[in-house]
Amino acid sequence: MGLALLAAAVPAATPRAQEGAQARFSSGVQAVEVYATVTDGAGEPVTGLKAGDFQLDDDGRPQTITTFAEGAFPLTVALGVDRSLSMAGEPLRLARRAAEGFLRQLQPGDRSMVVAISAEAEVVAPLDAPRDAQLRAVGALDAWSTTALRDAVVKTLDRLEPEPGRQALVVFSDGTDRYSQVSAAMTQYGNPLWIGAVDVDKGLDALKKAVEKAGLADLQAELEKQANAYLKGQ
Repeated sequence: MGLALLAAAVPAATPRAQEGAQARFSSGVQAVEVYATVTDGAGEPVTGLKAGDFQLDDDGRPQTITTFAEGAFPLTVALGVDRSLSMAGEPLRLARRAAEGFLRQLQPGDRSMVVAISAEAEVVAPLDAPRDAQLRAVGALDAWSTTALRDAVVKTLDRLEPEPGRQALVVFSDGTDRYSQVSAAMTQYGNPLWIGAVDVDKGLDALKKAVEKAGLADLQAELEKQANAYLKGQ
């Protein structure tokens, strides 16, 4: 995998106990993780990179890369499946199948949780659940209630935020949102997040074929393509 982890030291100041009218501050640094996936013109991963091959800026100011590592880093992924009534029948069946295929392609060191999306975002299989239990949770999903898709995305991102390392949010949905209270689901968090929304009616046939090819990279590429198309229409 052409994935690199870069860490930059950012100064931080912490107030200490006051003495008289003055406050004392202790200084330190905080390492900020930055994950980068590098591909060539054909979309293939580029390997063998070193820290000197990267330039890291913060608001236009160059930052020193203090730690560099290349490899396939574990992933913490929230897999959301829209189970609202608009997904009843074939759309939900395909979404379940695609979600099951995605779970099977995760590496042993990756962590995942399954979120059922309707009027609420219900965690039906938490991060510490075995993979086979998560597969069963996906298979047991049936159509229920209305859709608050953007609310569900934000709530799921909140659950992911405290987790270390690479994070991803993948959502299988027809894109219909009827009752969300938030106006946008794209929220900036401290760690990199991959957010995908899949149009079941138009895209899951291609996604299903990607799953059957048993290639997680192909699956993620297809998800990203459909996610971009969906988000441009919002």
